[in-house]
Amino acid sequence: MPSPSYTEALERSLGQVVSRARGELDLLKAQAEAIMATASAKAAESEARLNALDAAITARLEKLTDGERGDKGEPGERGERGPAGMLPVAKGWAAEVHYAGEVVTHAGQTWQALKDTGNEPGSDDWACLAKRGADGRDAPGMVIRGTWATENEYQALDVVALNGAAFVAKIDNPGPCPGEGWQLMSAQGKRGAAGERGEKGDKGERGEPGATMKAVSLDDFGVFSFDLTNGQTVQCDARSVLERIISAARDS
Repeated sequence: MPSPSYTEALERSLGQVVSRARGELDLLKAQAEAIMATASAKAAESEARLNALDAAITARLEKLTDGERGDKGEPGERGERGPAGMLPVAKGWAAEVHYAGEVVTHAGQTWQALKDTGNEPGSDDWACLAKRGADGRDAPGMVIRGTWATENEYQALDVVALNGAAFVAKIDNPGPCPGEGWQLMSAQGKRGAAGERGEKGDKGERGEPGATMKAVSLDDFGVFSFDLTNGQTVQCDARSVLERIISAARDS
């Protein structure tokens, strides 16, 4: 059996070992707690930095989005002239989808689509490029009235012949012709100057006997009609001559 002194020595040694182990365990525990505290502090610092960076980015984005309008910049140089623009080829409208910019014809008019649409031209989806004109009225035509006579009534656009000329009435009841109510349309030209005498030609063959006058008549307008034997009729307007004869007879 061990002596008391040995037992005590053994107990003291074991106590010292346990005490030393406890001290080392407490030191390790304190070091672990210190490391955990340091890690928590760094994590909190990193989180704070991330939050600050996120706030800065958000503020920057808000400033870019809703910032004040800057000063107007200097105008740039004038670019080169581009090619002449062309409208798309027009086609007839159909009950289908038409895309922005398409040109169609519909109801006598030309339209261009302002956006993709299935609506009929005439709605707000279309712009009218050209409209059909209003129907016109039939204009009155000229009326040929023959040789002018004092006893006849004439209306605007009536056409008469007188002394080798043609006149058209400018108004209703134009009055004596020629006059303010009449417009000269055509007149017989003056006789031109005689040309140089040409060389004598060869003698021609003997022709058939010429036609002779077989009858003559005078109408109410002072026009003589000469009926020839070959079936032709030659007319001569002698109204002006007859008027002069009658006027001279009255004056005498």
